[in-house]
Amino acid sequence: LNNIGAVYAGLGYGQQALAYLQQALPMQRETGDRDGEASTLNNITSIRAQQGDLTGAMDALHGVLGLVRAVGDRSKEATVSYNMAVLLAQMARTDDAIEIQRQAVALAEVTEHSSLQAMRAFLMHLQEQKG
Repeated sequence: LNNIGAVYAGLGYGQQALAYLQQALPMQRETGDRDGEASTLNNITSIRAQQGDLTGAMDALHGVLGLVRAVGDRSKEATVSYNMAVLLAQMARTDDAIEIQRQAVALAEVTEHSSLQAMRAFLMHLQEQKG
């Protein structure tokens, strides 16, 4: 169902994609498939953001963050935190974006994340925006 949703999303059919993704979540939760659940929630985040539902996207992203924290994947936590900061910046919540991005950079440094330099650059950009 997650893959079908991803195909619909790729074709630009967001509502159909969300319908399949929403069907996948209960099954993933029942079976304890945290990676699959995180992937599905991440897909929901992307679709909702594309549709302009930034609050809905943030809600889904909070779910992803909880899952990656639960499994202790600090590298993915850095990526999700970065994505949250981007979304917060789009929502004109610069102070919150800076706080989350600082956390993302700290996690990226600890995990030697491949996107560390980009994360640092985004943090600098946010700080410059704030003035």
